[in-house]
Amino acid sequence: MPQNIIIPRLTFINEKNEIYENIIDVIKELIKLNHKIIFVSHNSNYRNELIDYLQSNLDTKNSTMVICRKSVKELIKENHNQSFIIVGSSDEDLHLAASNKILLINPGWSEKQDEKPQKYAVTLFNPYSLLIAIKLIENQNTWYFQMQVDEKTSILALTSANTLNYHVGKSEKEVLEGFNDSLKSGDRKWFNTLFFHLISGVMNRLHLIGQLPCGDVLLN
Repeated sequence: MPQNIIIPRLTFINEKNEIYENIIDVIKELIKLNHKIIFVSHNSNYRNELIDYLQSNLDTKNSTMVICRKSVKELIKENHNQSFIIVGSSDEDLHLAASNKILLINPGWSEKQDEKPQKYAVTLFNPYSLLIAIKLIENQNTWYFQMQVDEKTSILALTSANTLNYHVGKSEKEVLEGFNDSLKSGDRKWFNTLFFHLISGVMNRLHLIGQLPCGDVLLN
């Protein structure tokens, strides 16, 4: 499912107006995957300069927007909020995400690191990790197991970490064992992969039905 990816100014450039390394390459790849990039800033001069830069350096084909904070709030309200992701590191970004029930990713490469996004959001430390995360969200279309218990309750299983009773390849077994270690031992190596696998399933389900019924039970 194509996403509307919100990029605040300090996720894209630093305080010296220098573009972060690799962020342009990642944005180009996201556009190729049909995602829409929404650049956000209070600063009108920056917005005008960014528009000129994008027109000169990217073949956007209506795949980018440059708007102010007020406009992005209106845009979210007018569309399915499940199709939006905020890549921001300010407390203001967290408040926007929380008030609209939107996934927030904290860009660890940004010079701006407010306390709340560091505490409550998943931090990715380079732009290429963002590209991988978006691909994980995009590719999760089915649940490993589903069961309708009654009219109000359904059970959804994200995956099976059981590698003993199934014939799986070496690479798949490594991933499953990593999930198992995350769930049972708190090992953080595969945490982000498991998290984005889960959150993408939830987002896709929300997109289909509008909301998650109170009786739904999510299993790992």
